[in-house]
Amino acid sequence: MKCIILCGGKGMRMGGDVSPLPKPLVKVKDESLILHIIKIYLKYGVNDFILPLGYKGDLIKEYFVNLKWKINDFKLTMKNNVIEIYNDNLDFNIHFIDTGLNSQTGYRINQCRKLVNNEDFLLTYSDGLSDISIDKLINHHKKENKIVTVTGVNRESQFGVLDVENKLVTSFKEKEKS
Repeated sequence: MKCIILCGGKGMRMGGDVSPLPKPLVKVKDESLILHIIKIYLKYGVNDFILPLGYKGDLIKEYFVNLKWKINDFKLTMKNNVIEIYNDNLDFNIHFIDTGLNSQTGYRINQCRKLVNNEDFLLTYSDGLSDISIDKLINHHKKENKIVTVTGVNRESQFGVLDVENKLVTSFKEKEKS
């Protein structure tokens, strides 16, 4: 099964154009967000990834092209410029699809259609870190026999919530306590 990881947006909540890195390459601990996500999916046997690229997509391509020699010990034979990586444990494929700088999410997904061939596929955002069981998600999706299964998070608000009708507050709900 393939996994599309959306990584073409500008990451406006993370600084947008002022950030030197695209959101997927922002580091959490010592690894990029996108590598954390890929490793989660690898644990569940998913090893074929599609990256619809847009904003700073060239940096994402460079990151993966250079990843193995940056995170592993290696030997370089200068005569023929061959690199032999030691202890290489990353085994996955990535399809890089340039979907345009200002494309919307639906268009980016549609551009990946030819690579999924009407098969089931997984889809996540490049900041979609979670502890969800991918196996349980897939099993639930198949059991329910639906076209799409979406996961989400019930976020706690640090603020209360107003209900407004005709420009008047009709109710106020205090923020929930954990």
